[in-house]
Formats: sequence, C-alpha cells, structure tokens
Amino acid sequence: MKRSLAVRAVSLACVLLATSVHAKEETGYQPILVQLKAALDIDVQGNVSAVSFIDEAKVPDALRREAERLAQSWRFQPPRKDGKAVSGRTYATLQTCLVPSAAGIDYTFSYAGNGPSGTYRPPRKMHMPAMPIDTLMSEGVNRYGGKITYLVKPDGSVTLEKAVLDDPALQARYGQLWSRDQREYMKGFHYRPELIDGVATATRVEATVEQRWAEEGELDKLDAEMRADDARTDACRKLRGAQDHQIASDSVFKRIDS
Repeated sequence: MKRSLAVRAVSLACVLLATSVHAKEETGYQPILVQLKAALDIDVQGNVSAVSFIDEAKVPDALRREAERLAQSWRFQPPRKDGKAVSGRTYATLQTCLVPSAAGIDYTFSYAGNGPSGTYRPPRKMHMPAMPIDTLMSEGVNRYGGKITYLVKPDGSVTLEKAVLDDPALQARYGQLWSRDQREYMKGFHYRPELIDGVATATRVEATVEQRWAEEGELDKLDAEMRADDARTDACRKLRGAQDHQIASDSVFKRIDS
C-alpha cells in the first residue's frame, strides 16, 4: 500500500513581525505561502548593510525589491568580539502571503526568524522510517509532531541534539524511533553558518517538525490541509488583520523591534 509523507519544519527564531503592503478585505481566493531566504550583512551599528536572496522561489522582481527594502529597515544587536561590536552575517526567512484580488495581488511579509540557513539534498536512496507508520494509521494516527534541537557547526555540518514528540504517549512508545528518523533526515542538510567578524560560528537551533501520512487516494485532502495551515501562518493572518504571536530566538544576532 502506497503512503505519502508530508514534512513541515519551522525554525524557532526571533519575534515575528508582519508588515502589510496591500492589506485588503478577504476575497475568498486561496492564499499562497512563499518562503524567501536572504543573507543579511549587519554592520557594527546593527544596521542591515546588504541583502542577498539565496532562495529559488519564483516571485515577481517587484516583490523581492519590496522584501529587500523591508529587510534593510531592520536593526539588530551586533555581535561582540573581545568586548567590541563587530559586523557579521545572519540569514533571515521572510514568509510572503500572496492572495489574488480585484486589483491584482495582495501580499504581506512576515519576519520568520534568523540564524544559519540550511539546504536539503534528498538522498539517492530513500530512507525508510523507523516509525511504524502502518501501526499508527491502523490506530487512527496520521499525523504527529515534535520539537528538535540541533547544532549547526562552523563547517556547515549539523548534529541533532534532541528530538521529543509532542504527544507524551507517542513519545513513551516511539520516542527513540522518531529520534532515529530525525537524525537520518538531518543528514541531508548542509548549512550556511552565521559569520561573526568574517569568521563562521556555531549556532544552536530549535525547530518544530510535523509529519503527516496519507493513502495515495487521499493526496488532495492532504494538500488541502496543508494549504489551510498556510492560511493560518502569520503572513496570511496579517493579511486578514489578525494578531501575530511570538516565538523564541537562539541566534547571536538579536533583532531590535522598531
């Protein structure tokens, strides 16, 4: 029986800030969530001196220019070396919510944190999960999530330090197996480390991970669920005038709220 897996990971980094560009009334169209990733050069005053996008998202140039202007308006506490403020580089993620409207496209940005930036390279041979998916689905469990902590080293390699399922019962039964799956999954990542005074530095990162399983004939339902989750992200909630929430940061580059 063929299964399909959807994995969603969200870094826990910094206070979310959303800025509405064309915030209009809801139109009934399904929002589209896009993740933009940018390298930010921070000067000794904490200003963003340069922005370089490193993602491969296909979005209009005008939207990238708007995102660049937004990023250049941010300020950070600069890192310190030998007691003095120095320049550095961090990587930020901007959630972008796009919704078609009568006037064209409405969109908002939401600052989704900063830290090292990872790229996933799928292995040539697919890793079979240690988690007993058939058993879980027979018990009515088709989704589960948890929190992971990992260390990004100066050479860009990553080491999983901790993985804990949110459901205590699942953690008691399958915690070790899930940790094994996460460790295997992390092997596919390579990171751009943060830089302090031009020198790569290690950064500890916390992330939430959600995994869902569906039968082959239920892929449309799974896709609809994930799109509904996109609509509840901070960027899309901001487009509807909803309030934002805060999550923790572990980067040495601390963003200063304006």
